[in-house]
Amino acid sequence: MIMPFNIGMVGPVIRKFGTDEQKRRFLPSILDGSTFWCQGFSEPGAGSDLAAVWTRALRDGEDYVVNGQKIWTSYAHWADWIFCLVRTDTEARQQDGISFLLIDMTTPGITVRPVETIDNHHHLNEIFFEDVRVPVANRIGEENRGWTYAKYLLGHERTGLTGVAETQEALKALRGYLASSSGPLANDSAFRRRLGAIETRLKALEITELRFLTGSEGAAASAVQASILKMEGSHLQQAASELAVEALGYGAARYGPAGVTGGAPGEVAAYVERTLGYFFFRRAATIYGGSDEVQRSIISKQYFGL
Repeated sequence: MIMPFNIGMVGPVIRKFGTDEQKRRFLPSILDGSTFWCQGFSEPGAGSDLAAVWTRALRDGEDYVVNGQKIWTSYAHWADWIFCLVRTDTEARQQDGISFLLIDMTTPGITVRPVETIDNHHHLNEIFFEDVRVPVANRIGEENRGWTYAKYLLGHERTGLTGVAETQEALKALRGYLASSSGPLANDSAFRRRLGAIETRLKALEITELRFLTGSEGAAASAVQASILKMEGSHLQQAASELAVEALGYGAARYGPAGVTGGAPGEVAAYVERTLGYFFFRRAATIYGGSDEVQRSIISKQYFGL
């Protein structure tokens, strides 16, 4: 099971930019996990180019009326609320015409439809907004300054997407398979060197992440650090998943299912499902949360002025 990560992601934004009333209303249930959130950023025409969002929010008295579509929305079918980027000014430059709204998912006019993926888990969705009325009181910060709040949030998201602990667990499971398998990979020096190289990079990433998280540099530096962590973490997730599938395929081809976990059919099926699910899900690791190309652009701009 791929676990959701959006449940508390909006918390830092509310804490830093929200009103006192918004903090009292939302932070306790975010902290105790009783309110589940999803993220409404990407659209069919705005993924890596997030500033191109076109879901509209028109002011009508004390409400906004929202119309548009979001896609790739993780766990929207479970969510109680969505934090959403909407366009409130079509005349301003892209980054200046965006606002940040908190929307109750039970509001009339919201439709959630599943997006099927190859990892056999329903975690992605598309959301349609048709004349959805959202109180102005649910806007975070100032109108048309949502891009500022989104960038702050993305720094937290990308740090979280580093996935050190999850990759450590995947490598631990792979070593467990190698120890229980009678296949030749258990003692294959070349394969173990590749595994050791990934573990070494992962340990370096863990130390770097801890160093960044305990540092005191400014917001711009933190954004760059988040991009560095996200890129390396994504690549290690993919490398670990590829190595696990290679080991699984090698053992099954030469020794049959019994070579996977010692012969128990239920355990074999569970191991195969976990390994393949992890592999397929991680194909998108270098895309979601901002593609590698976006991260490289952020790093080159901040560090090298390019």
